[in-house]
Formats: sequence, C-alpha cells, structure tokens
Amino acid sequence: MARGRLICHDGTLYEAPELPPGADERARHVRDSLVRYGYYRLPLWEREAKFGGMVACALLVWVVRRRVIHHLWMTARLELALVGSGLYHRGRRCL
Repeated sequence: MARGRLICHDGTLYEAPELPPGADERARHVRDSLVRYGYYRLPLWEREAKFGGMVACALLVWVVRRRVIHHLWMTARLELALVGSGLYHRGRRCL
C-alpha cells in the first residue's frame, strides 16, 4: 500500500497513513474533475506546459539582443576611433 495524500470530493486534502491500491489514480481523477468544473486551479507550471519554454525563449532573446547591441556599439566605436586617427578614410580602410 502506498503512503501519501488523498483529495476528497470537496477538494480538501487528507493525509492518509496508508492508501489502498489505486488511490493515486482516483485522486488524480478527482483533481482533474475539480479542475474541469472550475473548483480547483492548477499551479502555473502545471497549467501552462509552455511556461518553461516561454521563459527560456524570453531569456535567450534578451541575451542575443544584448550581444547584438553590444557588437554594433563596439563596431561603431572602433570605426569612430579609426576615422579619428586617420586610419579609416571615406569608407575605405587604409591599414
């Protein structure tokens, strides 16, 4: 026999020292029914299967955007420095 929790029909969670066989499946079925009829709301990470992927994608976009902006900024600074030093003239490199 398994040890764990059992969700009752009214949504309360009961600690059970020993659950009969199949209690986990019944508890899952009860929770799914409560969710279906709006009596219980799943946590965000269970409700949105794409939540982790959305967070990872947003983080990746943020990092790539920062790197691209940094690269463009450093390229512009280098170009201005070369123009100022006379090594870069009219769009041609004179190195």
